[in-house]
Amino acid sequence: TVFLAVVSFLSTAIVWQVFNPFVPVSKHANKIGAAVGLLFLLPIALAMAVTTERRKVLLTNFLREQDRAHSREADSILNHTLKNTMADSAGQLEIFLGDPDGIKDLDPSLIQNLKMALASLRRGMKSCRNRQTLISLVSGTYNSVRSAVTAHQFLSDVTMGRAVEVVETQLGEFQLDPVLMDLILDNAMANATKHGDPRGPNVRITVKGGPDGSTVSQVTNMSWGSAVRGAAAAGGRPIPRGQ
Repeated sequence: TVFLAVVSFLSTAIVWQVFNPFVPVSKHANKIGAAVGLLFLLPIALAMAVTTERRKVLLTNFLREQDRAHSREADSILNHTLKNTMADSAGQLEIFLGDPDGIKDLDPSLIQNLKMALASLRRGMKSCRNRQTLISLVSGTYNSVRSAVTAHQFLSDVTMGRAVEVVETQLGEFQLDPVLMDLILDNAMANATKHGDPRGPNVRITVKGGPDGSTVSQVTNMSWGSAVRGAAAAGGRPIPRGQ
């Protein structure tokens, strides 16, 4: 700020001296005094205005970043609270479903619905654990790490708590990033369910080997009868829905 004021003052003084080099001081003493005062005050006023504006920008940025930090902290606490709440609910369901005497008189369809609810809670807990992965993806700092997974187990984990038909064409074990693929397929299945037939989207996920050794995953929403016929025609092995 001081440097800006000095530079502005010197620049104005030089301009004044260039255009008024031969004006007698005695004739225009008052005018010169006023002009000199103006030349001295104008750079200071300009520097103060610039400094004030910069301070406003810095303060706005600081408050915005502070709000973001507070939001991230609150989001982390909320995420942890939701995960614990779902864990408590899942534990209560596990205890209830694990008691043969408590469920012996229940309708099988009700028991199946409770198992689906338990699987959905576990899927929600898994989503909470993936929070840091989502942050890394959004910020562009995520590093993909591949590992060997078993097709049947991976697809069972991805589809737990969902009414989805799974067809995997005898892949066995293959390489992928399980966390990243879980997020991608979960989002694809959610969209397929949301935009499918309201009477029953009948979502199907098919995983098969590509011609170049890659692995191809496909999520579709179609009529259940067509899905079963398509799986049989492809030689796939359907996994029961909801498992």
